[in-house]
Amino acid sequence: MKNQIELDQSESLEKGFELAYFIARDRASALEVLTGALDKLSTQCRREKRRFYWRYNHACQPIRRITHQELDAFQWLIMLESEPCERAQEQQGSHSLRDMVVRYIKHLVQITMPMSSFYVCVGMNRLLYSYSTSETQSAFELITERFPGADQYRRAKKMLTSQMRERFGERVETVKTRHGEIRFRTLEDQSRWHGLVQECLAMFSPWSTEGLCEHIRPQVDDVPRSCLPPAEGGTAGPDAQETIFCHMFIEPVCRENLSAVLSFSSPEARLALPRFAMKEEMRGSDNNETQGPRVPKLSEEEKAVIAGRLNASRMRRRKICPSAVSVIVDGQEISRFDLTGSGRLQIELNEGAKLIELRGVDEGGDLLLGTHLISYVNEAFESSNVMQFFNNGQLGLMVSPISGSGDGARGVLTLSFRRRFQMWGAFTRAWRMARLTRPPEEIRCRCHCEVGAV
Repeated sequence: MKNQIELDQSESLEKGFELAYFIARDRASALEVLTGALDKLSTQCRREKRRFYWRYNHACQPIRRITHQELDAFQWLIMLESEPCERAQEQQGSHSLRDMVVRYIKHLVQITMPMSSFYVCVGMNRLLYSYSTSETQSAFELITERFPGADQYRRAKKMLTSQMRERFGERVETVKTRHGEIRFRTLEDQSRWHGLVQECLAMFSPWSTEGLCEHIRPQVDDVPRSCLPPAEGGTAGPDAQETIFCHMFIEPVCRENLSAVLSFSSPEARLALPRFAMKEEMRGSDNNETQGPRVPKLSEEEKAVIAGRLNASRMRRRKICPSAVSVIVDGQEISRFDLTGSGRLQIELNEGAKLIELRGVDEGGDLLLGTHLISYVNEAFESSNVMQFFNNGQLGLMVSPISGSGDGARGVLTLSFRRRFQMWGAFTRAWRMARLTRPPEEIRCRCHCEVGAV
């Protein structure tokens, strides 16, 4: 697959492994995460590139979702793939307070980056730091020159808070402020974790923007419109620019510069990490150490194992004739779709849904068959229609927005399957119809002669 990061591109592979290990802190788990992200990468990249048509034919519309570069997609998938490992460790009670701090920041970046820089700005300023709505609004308007209303900021913060509570459950506690705002109860000593937070934000900043901080110097009267070097004489496209905006709200050096320009308190003084419910023995033995020495690089044997597993999965996908597929949204199985007959399946999607996976079963067990990255436009689901081909037919996947759905975006996922013989029957019927509608040979010859005579 030409869109997949090749294993001989050792720099990208090592970078991915370093990120996976930073999150999981276990070599075997990091290898599992890395392999899973690579297995999904090529399908997701193909889906992302289909959105360029909409972007450049509706350039005046604000971007609500990013068309990631391949490297950024790889980074995001590693964060997504880490979640099952995180939950397993938390159920076993083998996690530390340091782990929970890293996971909180990672999940906040993970759920906001696929949506837009607006959600990144709200998430960073309102859920990681304690900046007010007006301060968050000033920062976003300065960088992007877009002007959403205050109610949009509050609604975005409410939605993100709900998703963070869904991820961490009873491990975080909420409190209501005197103004009626719902916030997480915070740790007592925030400054103790500043170094780790800085390291997390550096690790989770978009990889495609690495090294751009020296080119980004926001000023109140001079907002940079493009910080990327021109490509082949052009300027950075809207998606690349949107990724830069996300970088400026996440990357610690850029955050410091932005706060200084706006005369805000420093990010360190506004840090607002939540207090996590921990067992006393785990809390007492914890520390706020950063990653420390770099994790040893991947060995040639480990690279060979990863390559072998990816090739084995690819070969299984070429052979499979699935009788049913499991539909998984953001890691949760929503439904199963029977492919033994013809029909449709409709599933309602709630705001914040990001990744759809289709999984089947063959003699080797569970198998990833395809992925689709959900897109948002103008605070609603963006319509999309893609196909997944199998040996026994083709599966259509369509996402449609629900208009007038009130508070929050809602959409419908529609799956439809056409068996292979049905596809052939449709083709033969169309061919026969074309033959029937053709004029007789005598008439076609006569018309040809008349045109030639003229």
